Amino acid sequence: MLADKLVSVCESLGWSVYEDEESGEVELRKYSPAGEDFSFRVDADFFVENVGVYYESFDVDEHVEMWIEAKKSGVSDVPSIRVLVHDAEDIEKMIGELHDSLLDSQAGIKRFTVTYREHSIMTVDIMAKSSEEAEEEWDYMVSEGKINFSHMDVYDTELEIEEDPEDGE
Repeated sequence: MLADKLVSVCESLGWSVYEDEESGEVELRKYSPAGEDFSFRVDADFFVENVGVYYESFDVDEHVEMWIEAKKSGVSDVPSIRVLVHDAEDIEKMIGELHDSLLDSQAGIKRFTVTYREHSIMTVDIMAKSSEEAEEEWDYMVSEGKINFSHMDVYDTELEIEEDPEDGE
């Protein structure tokens, strides 16, 4: 499940976000300047990095060729090649802007491991700027039902919060 902050960044740029918990993927969808209902899917784990990988692998020529082939196959309302090229370049810029904004939103954020111990142990990785913020995010996730506990009393238990030493930025 994506952090609310990441969803907010996407939505602030006009992207719709659809999370598929079963597959663990996130679909991002936005209309291009020429009106294409553009979308792509990435794995939710390491979401920001995966958006970056998609951005780096987006090929303007390949995108244009896909639409030229679609037009040859009878798809209607495909614009001219000139419009397709400009639109594909704009789509590339949209994805780049999204990735840059997601990176900016993560400035100073580190990975914290939150361990809850009661009758059993549960460990959750949370991205936050401080251990206090990680604990606040934990409390929010519990209160909103984003972390599911069966019979455990999560409010009267002490948490262990550790910064991941491998996650330096």
